[in-house]
Amino acid sequence: MQTFLQDCGLRIVPDNLRYIDWSARQSSPKSLKLEDFDSIVASGKLLARKFDSTESASLIKMILEHISH
Repeated sequence: MQTFLQDCGLRIVPDNLRYIDWSARQSSPKSLKLEDFDSIVASGKLLARKFDSTESASLIKMILEHISH
């Protein structure tokens, strides 16, 4: 697939476009919270990992409001 895309003149960029915060230096990424909103938006990434249904509820709501405007 990559060869086909390159032959069409498209450039392959080694970026999965996911925002992941490894700052906790644990074996898995930090669960994103409301205070991470500005960093997520500023990152320019299309996807984010990792959300917790309880801890991230306010963040999820804010992201949904942000993308619906």
